[in-house]
Amino acid sequence: MKEITEAQASLVENAFAEDTRSGLFRRLSISTKYYRQTQKWISSRKTALRTLDALHLACCFGAGMEIVICDEVLETSAAVLGVPCRFVADMEAN
Repeated sequence: MKEITEAQASLVENAFAEDTRSGLFRRLSISTKYYRQTQKWISSRKTALRTLDALHLACCFGAGMEIVICDEVLETSAAVLGVPCRFVADMEAN
């Protein structure tokens, strides 16, 4: 994996701060229901989900939100579990 430069890291940090201020992201308090859904999905062994990926999907699923991702394994898992998602291709691949 390639490391990013300090300048690139600053751009990412500033873009994230601006997106947060603009309301692009929705922040949720993580309740017990999300942890239970995460455990259910991991225990089902239907996907190759990692724990935090499963928690992200469970939060979106429980809140009725679409998740925007660039991870193909996560995209496949979301489809299997019925979580609405939008796949964003890796920008460097273009």
